[in-house]
Amino acid sequence: MRTDLYGLVHKAQRHRLFALGLELGTADVDDPATRSRLARAVRDVVAMLGDHAENERRYVHPLFSRLGGAAEEIEREHRELEALLGHWLEIVDRGRWSDLYRATMRLIGEYLLHVDAEERAQAEVLWPNYTDADLTAVLVRFKAERDAESARADLALLMPVLSASQRAALGIAP
Repeated sequence: MRTDLYGLVHKAQRHRLFALGLELGTADVDDPATRSRLARAVRDVVAMLGDHAENERRYVHPLFSRLGGAAEEIEREHRELEALLGHWLEIVDRGRWSDLYRATMRLIGEYLLHVDAEERAQAEVLWPNYTDADLTAVLVRFKAERDAESARADLALLMPVLSASQRAALGIAP
């Protein structure tokens, strides 16, 4: 199995987005407490995805850039997603609650296509051109440079999607 820079974090992001989508599907958006919780959840997801995009720019995109091509396309998609996230926040900020579910589903759809493209680019561009040692060095650098609060948030994001063997490897009880 090759060193995977995207798989686990993308799986966790999908889980988080799907959970929010499911919650929105049955939410009473006329209830002020529900609105408050949903607004916080949207802002948290926007912050998490923004942090993730910045980490990709810093750690992964230089690998693509050395090979040409794919980095520009991924960056273009990131800009488009940033605009979509901005629109999503605007819906919450303006209290357009009846628009939130549909906008969330669109965001999820676009994001699924984006992470699929990144994962395919990893398989088609990075894996043939970099060794596992090269890719592992990126992960090691990321972890070494990550502040403690962000590392805790990362673990909280990943916990719901870790398999028993992954939890054991991290020394976490099942």
